[in-house]
Amino acid sequence: MTVKKRYRIALETKLDQLHHQGYTIFERWELLAWFNKERLTNVVWREIQDSWEEIFGLEEGQKPLQVIKCDLTTSPQTFIVIQADRIEEMNDLV
Repeated sequence: MTVKKRYRIALETKLDQLHHQGYTIFERWELLAWFNKERLTNVVWREIQDSWEEIFGLEEGQKPLQVIKCDLTTSPQTFIVIQADRIEEMNDLV
């Protein structure tokens, strides 16, 4: 299953934001609509990772994207996707 053609630009815009800011936010409803799904599956996340690698590449040793679920329910409504390579320990910033 791939992203619907009419939403491809929206996904690429989110990935551009991720590239420039280090993070982007996906809402559950966006992903369900974009991928024409009833529920989020690994296929959706794999497609996002594959699209990221297709557009920006994945250099050797580079960590894959990571996802923060913004609530602890069985169906989180908001997800923050981050570039794992840009994570820093808070103690390192002090």
